Amino acid sequence: MAKTVGLTFNEKPITIEPPADYCENENVIDYKSMTVPELKAYAAELGIDLGSASKKDAIIQEIVDAVAVEDTTSETEV
Repeated sequence: MAKTVGLTFNEKPITIEPPADYCENENVIDYKSMTVPELKAYAAELGIDLGSASKKDAIIQEIVDAVAVEDTTSETEV
């Protein structure tokens, strides 16, 4: 009968700290925390036509769609 030899690793987990000036959500806007009037004002500031959107979720979707199209357009122009 063969003897099984096991290997033991005594490794410590590696912890990597981000740089002090790093912000994970630097360019992320929390639309859900905004009120409907704030969302409408933000959309107007960006020149986004909300169409018939009047509910919060619909307004957020219009903003996200418009920003996504804008990001895609600016990437292809470079």
